[in-house]
Amino acid sequence: MTDHTINLRNKLMTLITWARMHRLILFIVAISTIYGALLFRINLLNNQQPSSSDISAKLNTVSRPQIDQSVVNKIEQLRDNSSPTRTLFNNARNNPFQ
Repeated sequence: MTDHTINLRNKLMTLITWARMHRLILFIVAISTIYGALLFRINLLNNQQPSSSDISAKLNTVSRPQIDQSVVNKIEQLRDNSSPTRTLFNNARNNPFQ
């Protein structure tokens, strides 16, 4: 072996010994760094607002419910023909917190 290889091996053994002695501290630092980076990324994503093109694209995919006019007419007819229901609706309109 050459002097360079022996010197490199001694330095590597010194580094490994030091790392073994301080492995708990190194582990805590590594976990803290990962946790901090994760919190930083979450904060960046949380404060980001959607663009108007994203909003309009999502609104275009929403389908509006369509109610047949015959169904609406039938519901109005049933509501108008039932006097207890009409009274209930009138009372609820006059005092909704009763």
